[in-house]
Amino acid sequence: MIVEKRKTVLLFILFACTLFLTGKFVLGLSAVQTDNIQSTQDWEYKYDVKSVFKPKSYIISFSGGIYTKDAYKHNDALWEDVQSKLIAVISEYNFNQNPSVLGRAEWQDVIRNRGVYFSFPFKVSFSELCNLLEIIPRDELKGALFDGVWLSIYEDEGIYLSDRTQGAYYKFENIGYTNSKSTLANIVGNIETENIIEYRLIEDLFSLSLLKQESESIDNLENQVSINNELFPVTSKDIDFIKIKPEFTMDAMYESLFKSFAQKSFGKNFSFVKKMKDVDESIIYIYGYANKALRIGSDGSVEYTKNISKKEKDIKLDFAEAIKKSIYTIDMYGGVPDNLYLSNYNKRVDDINRDIWTLDFDCRIAGMPIVYNGDKYSHSVHIEIVGGQVSKFFRKIYLVDEMAVNKNYKSAMSFNDILDVNSDLIQKNYLVHKPELAALPKSELWIFILRDIANVDVGYIMNLDNDVLYPVWKFSVANDEYNFPLYKR
Repeated sequence: MIVEKRKTVLLFILFACTLFLTGKFVLGLSAVQTDNIQSTQDWEYKYDVKSVFKPKSYIISFSGGIYTKDAYKHNDALWEDVQSKLIAVISEYNFNQNPSVLGRAEWQDVIRNRGVYFSFPFKVSFSELCNLLEIIPRDELKGALFDGVWLSIYEDEGIYLSDRTQGAYYKFENIGYTNSKSTLANIVGNIETENIIEYRLIEDLFSLSLLKQESESIDNLENQVSINNELFPVTSKDIDFIKIKPEFTMDAMYESLFKSFAQKSFGKNFSFVKKMKDVDESIIYIYGYANKALRIGSDGSVEYTKNISKKEKDIKLDFAEAIKKSIYTIDMYGGVPDNLYLSNYNKRVDDINRDIWTLDFDCRIAGMPIVYNGDKYSHSVHIEIVGGQVSKFFRKIYLVDEMAVNKNYKSAMSFNDILDVNSDLIQKNYLVHKPELAALPKSELWIFILRDIANVDVGYIMNLDNDVLYPVWKFSVANDEYNFPLYKR
């Protein structure tokens, strides 16, 4: 009898424990679900897609064949002015009167005038451009892709959208905005008085088409040399080194921040969350059977992963919604930096017809692009969204610690100096792509190399060993990317 009573009491205790644990589990799920509901409301309505739609690079034309890309402190003001005009023109444009289509020669005449060209980080369709500008998507100009926009300082010139790889250029007449005192004109005028790096068109400097006609050995190769309307810097200037630091360290002062990251990942109930420390002091949280994981790196990185089951509800997001959800997630884990911009994106469909969005974001420092070297991802932020849910998030953003010229270095080298010092390497790599040119004399080979030089600019390259950004000349030749130091010891 006593044994039976003990069994009854034991069963009652087990039953009560089961109810208690089940209640905690349900409450935990409820917290997570509540967070998800709230997040849907937040990212759907709160976040501004335009805030992360920024150009990859800028070209300012002063007319007379003089250009610059070196106006970094003015970039935001320039783009804000042009973006508002672009929104006004596209919103009001009457597509019953199709935009004018220009050829390459007409386009070159246009950009020789006084104005600014903005190169997008990626190609976009017309409807995607509307999404990025947060105006009602329009499907006109189907099949057209755009990689940049040109705006003259003279507002009656209208706005031009380009697809440089296809040689297609579209002019949208001046509809939807009027401004007698152009912000753009004032900024360009101010830049012209500053100490800037001056650029000229490669064709203007080297007359490649004329050199081609004068060389017998090149003539034998028929019409392989073409005009290069890329820009070539003819002056240089000193640019500061920058000392950088991560957004946070493993110091105790950041414990509350790390806890908030974990709560945003798993809800407030940590019954099924394991916390561990890696050998490098990084903190790792794992939920359940590794269905979710959060790693807060000692290097200042945040990485969140979630396994999205094929049985989970599939939510379709359009381009703008995917960006908004990404901005919301970035905000959750540390906030949205002012200098953040969308640098790349991709959409694909998996084997059960779920949309998979991949979005990359970057930050400029001192207004200039950063070349990542050795990091896990070559971007400041990497996000993957599967079936409407974030399945992967990585963030590693650096802050400026201080700026100073390193006294161990001489004056900045010109771009000509860079080509001269590294000529053997450039030639060797170029001939890998163009082996048929191997028999040419060096002087004639360089006519072809000059033809294929593109995207010359200054930027920073990251040295993770001492947390310093070094200024470099960035450019490409054929399919090779180069980043050569601006200074020589």
